[in-house]
Amino acid sequence: MAAATGLGHRRVAEHVGLPATTVRGWLRRARANSEAVRVAATVRAHALDPMAHAFEPTGAAISDMTDAIGRAVSAHIVRLGPLAPPWHLAVALIGRLLLTPARHRA
Repeated sequence: MAAATGLGHRRVAEHVGLPATTVRGWLRRARANSEAVRVAATVRAHALDPMAHAFEPTGAAISDMTDAIGRAVSAHIVRLGPLAPPWHLAVALIGRLLLTPARHRA
């Protein structure tokens, strides 16, 4: 995720060819949900690989979340094989949690 490297919403929008307002909204939700997504992805990674090592937090919520998602996808591929492209697996592992407004989470 480009925002994890410090790019602002305008630069990310240019990079992906979407309106800046759309990307800004996505990034706001991702930041608001980052801890819940990080926890869900970490739980999923450990369910798939009980021997998975803990990682050192970076202090940047988006980076930590992205790392946890990557670890969950990696654990899924190691355990079950590359059943789908990595981004499809990421969505399957974390569901809609990343962009769901906080008031709609159960």
